[in-house]
Amino acid sequence: MNREELARYIDQTTLKPGMTEGYVTEFCANAKENHFASVCILPNMIETAAKVLHGSDTKVCTVISFPLALMCRK
Repeated sequence: MNREELARYIDQTTLKPGMTEGYVTEFCANAKENHFASVCILPNMIETAAKVLHGSDTKVCTVISFPLALMCRK
């Protein structure tokens, strides 16, 4: 298995709070260039990631209430 074949099995993840659109754009461009299976990002950056990854083989993945529990309310 070569590097590109292996990359297709990897989900590149960044779940840091406060990520900028510029950071996510660069992160997704790197994932697209390396043909990662997906990028896993916080929900507020889905639209940005989808624009960068449009037409590529890298998918957008997100989380719900993880790791920051932002959706949890009592």
